[in-house]
Amino acid sequence: GEVRYASAGHPPALLLTPAAGAPAVQELRTRGMVLGGMPGTAYAGAVARVPPGSSIFLMSDGVYEISRPDGAMWSFAGLVECLAGAAAAGRPEIAALERRVRDWHGQGALEDDFSIVKFAFP
Repeated sequence: GEVRYASAGHPPALLLTPAAGAPAVQELRTRGMVLGGMPGTAYAGAVARVPPGSSIFLMSDGVYEISRPDGAMWSFAGLVECLAGAAAAGRPEIAALERRVRDWHGQGALEDDFSIVKFAFP
């Protein structure tokens, strides 16, 4: 029923919990320097409640730092909107995200890694 977490750098993990209409989205973020940035750094932890039917997404920044051919960049807010919209519609979130990124970026390889993991809590 809960997850204990700490974050260091960006992006934060996202917790999507079931709610009427659209899932509630919580950024699992704590303050802290990027891992390895300074030896001996202490990191703050936190706890979030995870009700049944929730999902947690862990990702690299390459999942939302996507450029278009004209140089415009996609945003973290766009990533959140895409995942929440897919969840609300009952569509697989990661597949919807990949389609959206491909539409935004266009043909060719992405500039950065595209790494994302979903943990589902039935």
